[in-house]
Amino acid sequence: MKTFYILLFSFLFVIPGAIAQEIDRVKVEGQIIADYPDLEGVTVINLSSNKGTITNKEGRFSISVALNDKVEISALQFETFLITITKEILLAKSMTVFLIEQVNKLDEVIILP
Repeated sequence: MKTFYILLFSFLFVIPGAIAQEIDRVKVEGQIIADYPDLEGVTVINLSSNKGTITNKEGRFSISVALNDKVEISALQFETFLITITKEILLAKSMTVFLIEQVNKLDEVIILP
């Protein structure tokens, strides 16, 4: 009877968890476009797999994604952009992202003598 419960536990919890780890990811090439001269170092993170990369000086990047993954694109001088990966992106294996500049407002600084 103990063997039966061990097998049941394995089929219900262990095996589905192992299968879920094998998500097919596709490498997607991307391009950041913005009215800003320096696009190097923009962070691109796949929130679903916790893996990321940064852009080169032309604003290009590549990242592995799967269907419905959430990808966050952020940099200090831009508004954070969140995209959900669709079938169209996976088929094209490319994406173009237009970022909007953001003015960073700092808190007031008081200098005492």
